[in-house]
Amino acid sequence: MKANELMIGDWVCTEHDPTPRQIDWIRTGEVGLLWNKVVTPPYLCPIPLTPEILEKNGFERAACGVGAIIYTFSDDDEYYALAIDEYTDSIWRVEYTNCEMHFPLVRIMVLFVHELQHALRLCGIEKTIEL
Repeated sequence: MKANELMIGDWVCTEHDPTPRQIDWIRTGEVGLLWNKVVTPPYLCPIPLTPEILEKNGFERAACGVGAIIYTFSDDDEYYALAIDEYTDSIWRVEYTNCEMHFPLVRIMVLFVHELQHALRLCGIEKTIEL
């Protein structure tokens, strides 16, 4: 992975340790992970996004379409039609629509948990992902 692909709070693993860890800080040539681990970005590995991770984090399986499984999410204050459409075994499309509009405001391809975290931030959704 490259440092410019990462943000503080992202979930990643290291090349030699599959334990998920969150990024605590980023500086030139180094990334600090929670629980006192410092690595260089090339030794970081992304965590694949799975239905189990989505469900653990409050995403609900809402519908099945032709070749698609759609999950939605809402928070207590406002309803967000955030659909994650699985159209292959490992690639998801994130579409965010607020309750007043019927077309996607954001459409992003994601493969990994840290990319989902970025997509949620871009949509202005304050959602903490737990692993």
